[in-house]
Amino acid sequence: MSAPTHREIARKDDLTVLDLKNTGGYLNAEQADAFIEMTLAQPTLLSDIRVDTMLAPKKKLESAGFNSRILHVASSGTAFTEEKRAKLGLAKVELDVKNMRANVRLPYDVVEDNIAKGNFPDWLMGQMSRRAALDMEEIIVLGDTSSGDEDLAIFNGVLKQATSHAIDNSGNPQDVGMDPFDAALVEMPSEFVRDLENMRFYVSPVTETLYKRYLASRGTALGDEMIQVGGRRVVTHQGIPVYRVPWMPNSKFLLTHRENIVAGIYRQILLETDKDIESEEYIFVLSVRFDVKYLDGTGVVKYTGLNATIPTV
Repeated sequence: MSAPTHREIARKDDLTVLDLKNTGGYLNAEQADAFIEMTLAQPTLLSDIRVDTMLAPKKKLESAGFNSRILHVASSGTAFTEEKRAKLGLAKVELDVKNMRANVRLPYDVVEDNIAKGNFPDWLMGQMSRRAALDMEEIIVLGDTSSGDEDLAIFNGVLKQATSHAIDNSGNPQDVGMDPFDAALVEMPSEFVRDLENMRFYVSPVTETLYKRYLASRGTALGDEMIQVGGRRVVTHQGIPVYRVPWMPNSKFLLTHRENIVAGIYRQILLETDKDIESEEYIFVLSVRFDVKYLDGTGVVKYTGLNATIPTV
C-alpha cells in the first residue's frame, strides 16, 4: 500500500477539525479527563496538591473540625456551661475559575507528519498539557491581582493569599539551613503540625539544591548520602519533605499541608481549530479555566528573606 499523499493527509485532518467543531469545540468527558491527567502528571505543584475537577465554574468547599478542647471533667448532675459545650468549626471557601487561553500555530508539515504516524491527537495534547501545567503553576504560585503582568493578575496565588503567619527577614536574609525551616515550624500553630508526612516546605529548585548542599557539608552518614545520591532523593526537615516548586521565588518558601492547597479545574475544556492558508498553519485555541484557594488560611506559614543564591565559581 502506498503512503498517503499530502492531499489525503490534509483531508483526514479536515475531518478531525470538523469533528471538534461538531461538538462545539469542547473535549468530550474522556478527552477532558485525559488532558487533566496529563497536566497533573507533570512535575509541578499541581502534581502534589489537592485538585478538584469541577463540573461548574464555581464550587464551595467546606472543612469542619473542633478547634478547641471537647473533653472536660464530668460532674454528676451538672450540665456543661456554654463555654464548655463543643462547637464544630466550619470553614468555607469558594473556587471561582478564571479563563485562560492559548493560541497555538503549527505548520502544515508538523501536523501532517504526526497525522501520518497516527498519533496526532495524543501528540498535540501531550505538548499542550506539559506547557499548560507549567503556566498554571506560575499563576497558582505568583498570581497577584495588583501585578503589572495581566496573566498573573487574573487571581491571587498561594503566595499572595498566605497572610495569617508571615516571617519577613528581608532586611537580614538568612542562609539556607535549619534556621529558616525551624522558624517556620515554630510559627505554625501546633494543631496543624501533626501529619508531618503530608506537610510540605514548598521551596524553589535553588533552595532545594542549597539545602542538599548544606546537608552534604555535615560530617554525618546523611551528609555522605547527600554527596552520593542527593540529587535523586527527596530530603526532609523534621520529617517534613522539602519539595521543589519551579516557580517559587528563591527568597521565599511556604510551609503547609499539601491538601490545604486546593486547585479547581473546570472540566469543560475548549479546543477550537482553524487554518491560515496564507501562512500554511493550523490554529489551535485551547481554553482552560482554573482557580486556587487555601482550605484554611491559618494553616500556612510564608517565609520571606531567604538567602538562596548559588555562588559562582
